[in-house]
Amino acid sequence: MSSGGARAGLGGPVRSVLREAGPSRRRPFPRDRAWLGLACLALCGCEVRPPVRVDPDAASLVEAVRRAVGAEALFEAREGVTLAGRRLRAGADPDDEGRPIVLSARPNGDFLLASGSGGGALTRGFDGQDAWVATGRGVARTLAFGAREVQLLDGWLRAQLWLVPGAQGLDVELERGTEPGAPPTLRVARPDAHLFARVTIDPATKLPLEYAIERHGAVRRVAFEEWTEEGGVLLPARTAEWYDGELTFEDVYLRRTPGSPPTFAPPASRPEDAEFTGGGAPLPTRQDPGGRYYVRATLNGERPVWLLLDTGFGSSALSARAGAEAGLETIGSARLSGVGGAGRRTFLAAASLRVGPLELADPHFAAIDTAHLSARAGFEVDGILGAPLFERAVVVLDGRAGAVSLFPPGALRAEDVRWSRLLVDGTAPCVAGTVRPGTVSTPPLWFRLDTGSDDTLTVARWAVRRHDLAADRTRLRPTQLAGLFGLVDGWRTKVAALEFGGTTRRGVEVTLLTGEAPGPLADPWIAGNLGTRALVGLRVVLDLARGRVAID
Repeated sequence: MSSGGARAGLGGPVRSVLREAGPSRRRPFPRDRAWLGLACLALCGCEVRPPVRVDPDAASLVEAVRRAVGAEALFEAREGVTLAGRRLRAGADPDDEGRPIVLSARPNGDFLLASGSGGGALTRGFDGQDAWVATGRGVARTLAFGAREVQLLDGWLRAQLWLVPGAQGLDVELERGTEPGAPPTLRVARPDAHLFARVTIDPATKLPLEYAIERHGAVRRVAFEEWTEEGGVLLPARTAEWYDGELTFEDVYLRRTPGSPPTFAPPASRPEDAEFTGGGAPLPTRQDPGGRYYVRATLNGERPVWLLLDTGFGSSALSARAGAEAGLETIGSARLSGVGGAGRRTFLAAASLRVGPLELADPHFAAIDTAHLSARAGFEVDGILGAPLFERAVVVLDGRAGAVSLFPPGALRAEDVRWSRLLVDGTAPCVAGTVRPGTVSTPPLWFRLDTGSDDTLTVARWAVRRHDLAADRTRLRPTQLAGLFGLVDGWRTKVAALEFGGTTRRGVEVTLLTGEAPGPLADPWIAGNLGTRALVGLRVVLDLARGRVAID
């Protein structure tokens, strides 16, 4: 969510678009790459993708790690392997038995990591094509861009699949500049993925000690604390997971069994906490001067609240005042990120939230200060309605009538709608587009569609530099963007045309960031945030369940 942010996009295959993203941080390999695992190809007899590619300086260490783990035996276990145990929360009561956790993997790169049960369950998976997430409430989403790459690296490293030839096609090189006496560290990345993991190796046993992945300024670190051997393969029996320097979970695997689920494919998204009674009628709606939409909802069946519709916000939020007046229960805290940085926020639980024809059961809200939203809107804003709405309904934002309508998934009959492809980065919808500063347009880019931003387009610093969007300094005016976690400096300038989702806006002003902003606007996959000023006078139909959007 931002109050002046935006993002980037355009059609075409994701693979080709990624080449237009930020500059790769990897050092090019020499021509004489070392290829590991070729012997496994003959042993298996099954078709595999190119094996892990290893820089010659790292080849001996990687081979030693493969021998220590038993990568040959793991690769030959074509039916896969499953670990089951308990996930323990950091700081939990010693008598707390934790939640169930299951990790299943096949040597071709497929994996599933399922934790918890009921509404708190979360499953992450990869089936060779789609990286996906499914919640215990029945919501499933297919991931793209950085969210996809983080999940792939995390799954392959957690299950030791990075050591076997498979669909990963990973590049591995020795980390330079480590302190004398420090354990050796390997840098593991997918080609052109703009993201890597650091894997620290025990110099004595040659087993991985831990791996760390950084995105949006936060580091996820997973440490392997115990290993057990079975069938010639060593796998971790206990892991500890740290996020942004804070211990979050410890996983204890009590059983290992051969075999894995019959499919690793994502389930259909069928939210279990959403109930529709009708649909299609306009909701009580307000708009602020920047074109952002606010709808009136009912909290716990009685308290009316005005909520900002924000596609860029991964959860929902309420002001501390609104939460206190409704008597909501505090259920914990979590880290949120946005324009200007990140921070930890308390979460509140309600019994219900009704938005027009849709009722959400047991919704959760981050407690935030909404004073800056109220100041921009000109009226009291009680909170934000983000991904939990857009993942459960087809949402129509009618900029011609200034109205919002909701439909159950699959219920909207719109033969005249021109659909465009929509991809999801985490929970944020992304559309394809180009920017034409003068006579020539940029190559295809991806923009996050951020209805919490009242900008037209906020362009990330890497895209400004890559496509020379600030060449004419005489047309630039200093500005600042206000987000949930602070201010970001930029320039305002007019561009000849902005194209997105099959629509073209001419002669519009955009914001060019002057520095590397923390959070999503530092992401090398996404060129910027597309905000509500770009949508003025347009109808936007968001159908996240089917991965499509219509803008006309």
